[in-house]
Amino acid sequence: MKKTLLFLFLALFFLSAQAQKETWKWYFGYTAAMDFVTSPPTILNDCAMYQFEGSSSISDSAGNLLFYTDGTTVWDKNSNIMPNGTGLLGDLSSTQAALIVQYPGSDSLYYIFTTNSGYYFAHYSIVDMSLNGGLGDVGAVKNQILTTNSAEKLKAVKHANGTDYWVVVHQIYNDKFVAFQVSASGISSAYVSSVGITLPNVIGQLQFAPDGSKAAMATYVNPGCTECETIQLVDFDNSTGYFSNAQVITTPHWQTYGLEFSPNGKLLYGGANPGYDQVWQWDLSSGNIDTIIASQLQVGTTLGDAGSLQLAPDGKIYVAQTGSYYVGVINNPDSVGTACDWNAYGVNVSPGQSQLGLPNFVASYFIEEPENPVAIIANTTEVCKKFCVNFTDASSNDPVVWQWTFEGGSPPASDEQNPGDVCYNLAGVYDVTLITTDVNGNSDTLSLPDYITVFETPPFPVITQNGYTLTSSPALAYQWQLNSVDIPGATNQSYDVLQSGYYTVLIFDENGCVNSSGLFVQIVGIDETSHEITLSLFPNPSTGAITIRWNAFADGQNLQIDLLNAIGQLNRTTQVSGSAHETEMDLSDLPAGIYFVQLKTDHVVASQKLCLTR
Repeated sequence: MKKTLLFLFLALFFLSAQAQKETWKWYFGYTAAMDFVTSPPTILNDCAMYQFEGSSSISDSAGNLLFYTDGTTVWDKNSNIMPNGTGLLGDLSSTQAALIVQYPGSDSLYYIFTTNSGYYFAHYSIVDMSLNGGLGDVGAVKNQILTTNSAEKLKAVKHANGTDYWVVVHQIYNDKFVAFQVSASGISSAYVSSVGITLPNVIGQLQFAPDGSKAAMATYVNPGCTECETIQLVDFDNSTGYFSNAQVITTPHWQTYGLEFSPNGKLLYGGANPGYDQVWQWDLSSGNIDTIIASQLQVGTTLGDAGSLQLAPDGKIYVAQTGSYYVGVINNPDSVGTACDWNAYGVNVSPGQSQLGLPNFVASYFIEEPENPVAIIANTTEVCKKFCVNFTDASSNDPVVWQWTFEGGSPPASDEQNPGDVCYNLAGVYDVTLITTDVNGNSDTLSLPDYITVFETPPFPVITQNGYTLTSSPALAYQWQLNSVDIPGATNQSYDVLQSGYYTVLIFDENGCVNSSGLFVQIVGIDETSHEITLSLFPNPSTGAITIRWNAFADGQNLQIDLLNAIGQLNRTTQVSGSAHETEMDLSDLPAGIYFVQLKTDHVVASQKLCLTR
């Protein structure tokens, strides 16, 4: 088996506290791109986009880029423009110019929602990833009106049903939040909430806390204010689509363009601009607006105008810095005060360049889920057919009852804490499930799909013999044995026999699985072929006792007589005088089969086959 099977495999599986992989690839600014498959992110050099403000990108569930857009053009994963992928009605100067949302219930359809800064419409188009050889195509649904009188604010969050989405915009010059339920049936009519202040400007981000319970909106009031109503906080009911309980954060003199919630939703961050180049933090945990305003704290200075803020898959918040080769990073956004650890030189995106915008994502992709206390240790997750796996419970919830289920395993279930020798007799990929229950009757479940891989055993090798050369049928690797002991260095397809015995070849395939075949080889030496040697067995076949006779070749010498079975194991041995020319041997206690009688002197070996019957 593979060497990896010798190592202990620790499977501490839990509900992901990390963002889903759909958010791994970021395309934004002037040809800037980052890949969060690593931390810190890897800089990519394949972005074809020049966008001053908002963009959106989407990856598949494995983190592979599907496409990206600036709201006017759509590029595929190879940075080629999609068919029908130009002329979308977003804008190069819109805060949240685009947002990609997967069509619920579909593996291939994606909405692109867009906003613009010219005539205040929000639109949507649909990309079909099953077209154009899997590279995608903007289909017939293109630039359909979502709503009129829309500001540059565009965000989405999961519906409480866990399947649908709420896509939200805010209207210009009024107090209306407008939400649309996106389901497998399409896009609903508008859910309108009149709450909070009248929006005085189209500019600024709308963000949701990852759990969807509240939202924050940058209002970006006109310059010159002294108590600027720059941020609006609202509660959101993700089961109904309605907003309520508006609260306004006022700031002295400066305005806010970008906002983002901490992963736990207890802190809010915003950038002060234009001309202030600062990052600020508010503590929302009290729920009291006066306390929230009093908690306002500058935690950093940016390298240019602070643009969009966006939570990332690594749990950090990234801040666009206009005209800079660096994207700023808040490393510990759940920490209050300067412990949040702001770094203006967080990531160098050159040869790309940061501008005002960062990619826009569905906020729910970044939700923090509680860790599952159930955990499993398996000594391996890859075995060959007929081999076994040992499982150990490593749960942290102090269980007293265990219910294991082993798909394809024998036994198929166990109530032991640490079941061993769960054997798999058929090749395939199998699930493992563990349900643990504590002393209070609280149960937790961990299901690991496709957790155990069982490889097929290679077919029995065929050994051919040419003289004293043995050759195995082809395989990836070989090991020859003599009487069940490895022969050092005998790892080729063929082996030249040097002595009598039972030879076995073990063959290995690419998965490290093994099979074997063997045969007995009798060496006849040069002296043994002399016409002077005569060895006879009577009777042959025999049902019990036999008489062994030989001629005068051993006169005056001590003679050893051995009886070996068909696999070379010694069953009898005796010493006689070679001058006797005859001896008897009782075999009545041995099972029927093929045996070999060997007569040995210091220089001569003679052999004869015997058939023992019953």
